[in-house]
Amino acid sequence: MPVNGYPMAYVEEGAGVPVVLVHGTNGDYRSWTHQMEPLGAKYRAISVSLRHYYPEPWDGTGEFSARQHVADVIAFIETLKAGRVFLIGHSRGGHVSMHVALRRPDVLRGLVLVEPGLPPAALLPGSPDGERFATVRSERTRRLTEMVNAGKIDEAVEHFVDAISGPGTYKARSDAANQMTRDNIRTALGEARDTRDPVTREQAATLKLPCLLIGGGKSPPRFAPVLGALESAIPGAQLIVIPDAGHTMYRTHAAVFNDALLAFMAAH
Repeated sequence: MPVNGYPMAYVEEGAGVPVVLVHGTNGDYRSWTHQMEPLGAKYRAISVSLRHYYPEPWDGTGEFSARQHVADVIAFIETLKAGRVFLIGHSRGGHVSMHVALRRPDVLRGLVLVEPGLPPAALLPGSPDGERFATVRSERTRRLTEMVNAGKIDEAVEHFVDAISGPGTYKARSDAANQMTRDNIRTALGEARDTRDPVTREQAATLKLPCLLIGGGKSPPRFAPVLGALESAIPGAQLIVIPDAGHTMYRTHAAVFNDALLAFMAAH
C-alpha cells in the first residue's frame, strides 16, 4: 500500500474489525505468523512491515526514523478506510504504537503494548534503572553495527537474539525465526542513528483508550519496570505477565498470548 510515498508491505487474513500488528526490531510482517489465523477467524488481522524492513532489501543507508514509522502507521490506518482499529505493537513496534496512540487516539479502538521499547528514563525518573537500561541498549546497538559493517552477519544475528531473549536463544530458535532476523539485521545501522522520543508518565496518563500490557516472566529485566510504570500511569490499563515466557512470547507461548488478545478485544 502506498504510504507517505513508500510501498508499505503487509499481509492480512480474515474480515471485520481491523487489528493492525506492528513488529519489533529486526522483525517484519512474518513476526506475527502465529497470530494471523487465530485473530483472522474473528477479525481482519493485518501485519505490517515498517519502512526499511523486509521485504525491502535495505542497505543501511539513508534516513531511519521511529518518527517516520509512527507517521507511516497512522497513514496506513487512515488509508485502510476501515474505521478504528485495534493496534498491537511489540518492542520497537510498541514504541511506535504508543506514539500513534498519543498522536491519533481517534483512529484506535484499543491498544496492546507487548514489552514496548520505550526509553525508560522518562518513565522511571530518578531511577538508576532508566540510565542503565539506556546504556545497555546503546552498547548492544554499537556492537551490532560493528559486526554488520565488518560483514559478520551471522555473529550479529546471534548477538542480537541472545542479548534480547537470553543466552542460547539463537541456537534454540527455528531457522525461519533466525532468517527473519538475518533479513533485517541491517536495520541495526539505522537504529544506531535513530532517536526514540521518550514518553513520560504524564503523557501516558492522557490515554483514554482501552490498553492491555503484556510481558514475559522470563524476559530481560529491563522490560518489567517500563510495564509497571505504564500500568500505574495509563488509566484502566491491564497488565498480563505470561509465566516462563521471554521477550518473544507471541511466538513461544502463542496460545496463551492469543487468548489474552482475543479476550481483550472481545471486551472492547
